[in-house]
Amino acid sequence: RSSHSRGWRPTGPATTARVELTREGGMATLTVADDGPGLPETEAAAVDRTTESDLDHASGIGLWFVTWVLVELGGEVTVDGDDGTTVALHVPLATADGSTAETDDH
Repeated sequence: RSSHSRGWRPTGPATTARVELTREGGMATLTVADDGPGLPETEAAAVDRTTESDLDHASGIGLWFVTWVLVELGGEVTVDGDDGTTVALHVPLATADGSTAETDDH
């Protein structure tokens, strides 16, 4: 079980999170933003790497794995650390024939 399912609660000042799903052209974007202390550089760097190593890695596999999957699907992950953290997952939408829509709108 994860720490969240055992009743983990954050400490310190309250943080507000916002989740938004938008569609533009052939892309859907899921954005998660908060006004917390920001994402540590080692975690944000997982978006720019294609591999993890024993000496150069994030604390978990989550963000790196999501980035890897989205890149394989033709999407991308963006991270902005100004005034909290904003992570946007840009996912190409499938067309009626099962292919992905070609677009640069993200």
